[in-house]
Amino acid sequence: MKTGALKKRSNGYWYVTLSNGTRLSTKKKKKADAKIIAEEMIKKHERQGSCRQLFEEYSKDFYLIEKCRWVKTTRKNKKKKLGDAWIKARKGHLKNWLLPIFGDWPLNEFTASKIECEIDNFEVSNTYRNKILESLSIILFYASKDNLISQNPITKELRYKVTEEKIPDAFEPEDYKKLFPKNKTKLLSIWENWESVLFFATLSYTVILNKYISQI
Repeated sequence: MKTGALKKRSNGYWYVTLSNGTRLSTKKKKKADAKIIAEEMIKKHERQGSCRQLFEEYSKDFYLIEKCRWVKTTRKNKKKKLGDAWIKARKGHLKNWLLPIFGDWPLNEFTASKIECEIDNFEVSNTYRNKILESLSIILFYASKDNLISQNPITKELRYKVTEEKIPDAFEPEDYKKLFPKNKTKLLSIWENWESVLFFATLSYTVILNKYISQI
């Protein structure tokens, strides 16, 4: 029988047929009343079915410049600038981190604790974990707007603590005293000329480590 079809049974109540073939009572004896209830029952059934939609399927258009609703909405807001590079970074989060873990998850199985448990295992900095979380949160926010889930499980509380790491000096204080003595004669005997003194003194104060470079 066609989805939404109403049929009155011998008990006097009208029954509606759902998309999976199930027939449920509207608990109404008047057809007009039954029709209203039937429409609500069908919508509820469809929403429940949509909750089983997989994350991979729902997120397929996200962070594609021409298709993503988030991109279009954000770019309409003139106060927010959204460059192509940042969109591609979000796409990288989705492709490289989110889909391999959450791709086969039904939307209604996402909870804060489950998400945190998985992202804890990512071998990246907390700063980068938060960026991945933001990309996931955007998708789940739209899933809630589409009534596929009751609410976005990612809240402000679900964030990783970021502590500012102190970049070490190139040398210990005693090393500086030996390499850059106050006595000018000794200083030039080590470095030969003032250009070298200036160059290596500046270089010695700077340590460049890849782990301190911001990840996007």
